[in-house]
Amino acid sequence: MKTSLPSDAALYHAQAKCFSRGQGKSSIAAAAYRSGSKLHDRRIDQTFDYTGKGHVITSFILAPTNAPAWAFDREELWNRTEAAERKSNAVVAREWEISIPRDIPVNEWEAFARQAVQPWIDAGAIVDVAIHCPLDQYAAPQPHIHVLITTRKLDPATDSGFSKKKNDDLRKLFESGGKDGAEGKFGDALKTERERLAILMNEFLERAGSPRRVSHLTNAARYAGQVDIPEPEPTMGEQRVSTARRRKKPDNVINEVAQHRSARALQNALTQTEVEIMSEFPRHQSDTENGIRPKHQQNFKASLIQSRLPGVNVNSNDVYMVEARDPKKPVKIQMRDGGWVEMDGRKALVFGPRGQADKLAAAIVSADHADYVERLKEHAALAKRGKVLRPRQQATPSGDVAPAWKMPETAVESIADKWRSRGYTNVLEGADGVYVTLGATRIQDLGDELRVHGKASEAAINALLAKADDEFGREVEIYGGQAFKDAVWLQAQRQAVTVRDPATGEMKLDAIKIYDRDTGRLYEPSPAIRAQFEADRAKLDAQALDLEGIKQRKKVSDLMLEAANGSKDALTDLRERDYHLWLLLTNFDEEQISSFRTETIESIESQLDGFRAVGRDIESEAGTPESASQAPSPDDEPKPRKAKQPTPA
Repeated sequence: MKTSLPSDAALYHAQAKCFSRGQGKSSIAAAAYRSGSKLHDRRIDQTFDYTGKGHVITSFILAPTNAPAWAFDREELWNRTEAAERKSNAVVAREWEISIPRDIPVNEWEAFARQAVQPWIDAGAIVDVAIHCPLDQYAAPQPHIHVLITTRKLDPATDSGFSKKKNDDLRKLFESGGKDGAEGKFGDALKTERERLAILMNEFLERAGSPRRVSHLTNAARYAGQVDIPEPEPTMGEQRVSTARRRKKPDNVINEVAQHRSARALQNALTQTEVEIMSEFPRHQSDTENGIRPKHQQNFKASLIQSRLPGVNVNSNDVYMVEARDPKKPVKIQMRDGGWVEMDGRKALVFGPRGQADKLAAAIVSADHADYVERLKEHAALAKRGKVLRPRQQATPSGDVAPAWKMPETAVESIADKWRSRGYTNVLEGADGVYVTLGATRIQDLGDELRVHGKASEAAINALLAKADDEFGREVEIYGGQAFKDAVWLQAQRQAVTVRDPATGEMKLDAIKIYDRDTGRLYEPSPAIRAQFEADRAKLDAQALDLEGIKQRKKVSDLMLEAANGSKDALTDLRERDYHLWLLLTNFDEEQISSFRTETIESIESQLDGFRAVGRDIESEAGTPESASQAPSPDDEPKPRKAKQPTPA
């Protein structure tokens, strides 16, 4: 399964929530939605029908030992849960959403879910579990678990069947501080639960032979002490707010204060205020209209380089911008001709036009701040269809960014904000566009053209296609080697969306159109890449078939139980779906029918193979399918003969 995660990492998501009546929620509605069933809420006299919900794989209820029969009846369970709460703002239930790593096989999902919730059952809770598997934007399965948890222990002495007090044993598993204070008696309980779930996921991944593992830790904790800490993908709703906070983008009042400070800077030597401004906003180092004297700008940049790279011999007039305000992150320097130097441990990374950056990198090695220089090759480009590509960037005699590459500051800021709104945080604004760092790759965004410096990784290609989807009208032209073109085409096909053809009304896949700049026609991938895509698609189709098989077993089990309870429609449907199961059921005597009615859908499902075997025996003894089909139904007279007891599968 393709993923943008590192090869040793799997997706981890485990989130606990409180389900509050004060928010206008009904636990019956929640249970119906998550289980894909139809339930009636007696408190508000409303029925919730979600039987058409397509991506519910299975649902089941688990309860403590000796729980009453009504605890396994979903409608009765949650109506009693609602009845046990008196307050208008009561917490009626708790909920967990837990991801299932994709490398865990389908037939292990239910076992994983049961082990995940067992400690909560041991604490006295009843849990309603639903396993969902919608498809993500790349048409890949996205399995996860929803768990609704009762908040009170069972108590047969009450009308509702639940205790009058909340379940403190359960609170101790979930609450970290909260109303008990930051250092509350429950301590880091919630973190402990998240860690337990991560350990369980890794056990199932190891059992499946997967090299991937999950971690419940934040990136800051996971990469503590390292220079380059990956930033988590933020949610779209909070991104703009967090971007403004992180960049400390000034409003009108702050701009007015900055103008007064700039006026004072024209008369005084570089003050600490100027140092703070240029350190916090690197572009101020090169903006000649910000009120900071050019001499002080260049002196500041030289001092900034010396503070991080002492002994490096550099002409400060060649320096355009220094990004070095965070001592925990590597220093990044853009030269006036557009070249970049980044420190990566004991390596000086260089990209952009050859010239000033190469000289600075050599000086850094000479000063023993780096062991060697690595230059990222600009080898590929992607542009909006019909856009004329800029010529390859070259250093100019004047030592400044070539006019064809120099961009207005307002355009650069707008492009950078769009990247941050997509969730990318390692974004730098330069004189020649916006640079997005993705591992060892640098994407240079020039508005309607993207350049790739370094290896075109899968994450980088996803970023290119995200821009194309947002801003290029889903039609792009690519320039570069065949490996790059193949990789872009393959990823575009994987990200195709299903749409309805307005001409025929049929559903079809719509992928970003990839045109080859060398030929002007739609790009035709190499046979190996096309075969790889077909194999990936076949694997997804097989996964879908596996999921459909599980749904069918649940459906047949449900039909058997309905038929045993007297539904003639269910009995007819069962005969059409599975003749041998119908034959078995119609040969049960009254005692067997009565016993069968006490079974659960889950227990019937586990015995289906044994039931079918007995049905085949009945058919064989009858001689022909026609004679066997004359067996009486549970409602017929005389009483049917007693069938063999099936052996559970």
